Amino acid sequence: LDSDRAGYLASSMVRAIGDTRIYSIDSRGRKHWLRMSAAVFEQSGRRADSVFPITKRELALYRRAQDITR
Repeated sequence: LDSDRAGYLASSMVRAIGDTRIYSIDSRGRKHWLRMSAAVFEQSGRRADSVFPITKRELALYRRAQDITR
């Protein structure tokens, strides 16, 4: 239901449960490791509470693409 989804944040950032690496999923379904410090992450306007935890198995379904460093 739409009312159920209203409380969820839309995000293209994920991390595998138990891992600290954060990935951005692009429109083609590829994962880009956000290879940056926490300070750069925050300065870029990204928010830690916008990162969606997924299983390692689900993360493995995405093809790896170029890292993002800023």
